[in-house]
Amino acid sequence: GFADPSTGGLTSDQLVLATGLEPLFNRADNYRQGLEQRERDLARAETREPEDRSGRARQRLGGALAEEYVIGTAFDGRVVLLTEPKHVAVTPDRLGYVLTSEGEALVLSSADGRERELLFEHYNFYSAPALSADGRVLWTTVANHGTSKSLAVVDVASGSFRPLLTHPSDYYTSPQPAPDGSRALFYNRPGRYAESSIDVIDDRGGQRLQLVPPGERAGIPVWAKDGKSVFIPVGGWERIMVVDVESGARRHLLGQDPEAPPRPAAPVPEDPGAAVDAAALREPIAAMPGHGGMVAPSVDPVTTSRFFAADLGHDGRHLFVLEESIDGREWLGRFDLEAPPPEPLPDPAGDAPGESADGSAPGDAPADPRYRRLAQLDARRILASPTDDRVAVELVGFTSPEDPGANDVEIVIFGPEPGVISAVTQNAVDDELGAWSRDGTSLFLFQRDSEPGHNDRVVVRSYRYQLD
Repeated sequence: GFADPSTGGLTSDQLVLATGLEPLFNRADNYRQGLEQRERDLARAETREPEDRSGRARQRLGGALAEEYVIGTAFDGRVVLLTEPKHVAVTPDRLGYVLTSEGEALVLSSADGRERELLFEHYNFYSAPALSADGRVLWTTVANHGTSKSLAVVDVASGSFRPLLTHPSDYYTSPQPAPDGSRALFYNRPGRYAESSIDVIDDRGGQRLQLVPPGERAGIPVWAKDGKSVFIPVGGWERIMVVDVESGARRHLLGQDPEAPPRPAAPVPEDPGAAVDAAALREPIAAMPGHGGMVAPSVDPVTTSRFFAADLGHDGRHLFVLEESIDGREWLGRFDLEAPPPEPLPDPAGDAPGESADGSAPGDAPADPRYRRLAQLDARRILASPTDDRVAVELVGFTSPEDPGANDVEIVIFGPEPGVISAVTQNAVDDELGAWSRDGTSLFLFQRDSEPGHNDRVVVRSYRYQLD
């Protein structure tokens, strides 16, 4: 070729070669700079990690810029995490970096996060997996290529994956497995904007039965310990029903029974032991508005309040619930599932029509002794301990002199004795319950955040908090 003076003496062949190599050099340089920027962002994220002043030992299970969620604790004590692996993408002719993900993965992590094992990966878990109480079976919904979704199970010990239901347009979401994982409840919608029903199905895809019809607006179901029935908040989360999963028969348990309108009841004696004991906290609480002593209701909460969330106690005897009383206050309560129901008061002979000797209406029942309010609070979710009568609560508006984030969501534990409350977290971000350890000595939580300077990049950090 000939030499061109304007190119510094390069021949035409050399100029063509240099022109072709330039984007390649730019690409490599951008990749190097992207990796360096990622390391700086990671170091910055480490310094921005919210300080926790609860005084409890904690361990982060993944990176400061990870996105992973606690699903539960497996039969062998390891933690099941749903994580979205990300890597720095090579971006030609552009400074900085982008993060890409080729799918999601279920991993088994040691309790301290140092050791991990891949359990199962898929490009899109359409609905978050749920783990059976025995820690051996995961139920989930995965999205297929196209529009179809598959309800499936994953064996934790082997990692084997088995699809049970696949449909081109139906949406299967939020599966809730039985304690042994042999069957599960799930929400079913025949279309994107259709109302959901709740169905039950076994782990072979058979014995499917609709338990809650579309339009009844049901909450998250809770399985009984024997796996034969479930507790379901229904009617817009107003009451809790007990539903037999084999026959579909249902029985009213808590809340306003539409077939039996509530009637006034005798006042409930004040229970000082159920009041929140601020002095029992690990870090003292100066002000917990609305968390004072018990107030005796003038009507029976079992028949007049709304009950919108529940979780079963460790031995199956008690159902922990979140209650909204008719005056709008919210409570954490406990219902004894084994105690007999109270007998209605008889109508004494000779009383005036519609009046009993004590002035109450004939047939009025006393407040149901099976139910006990534990504390007045504003909570989002509860999670009962697998070993005793403690219950972990996502508490809204928790404040203390050492809490840097007023009105955020913190985790506290009630019990095991009435009136005992202890703080798990005290930081400036919202905390979400993940799972208890199988021995009840730890809680696994996660916190949502965003990357420094990149509000569109989601960060979800998982932690283990030591309780004992």
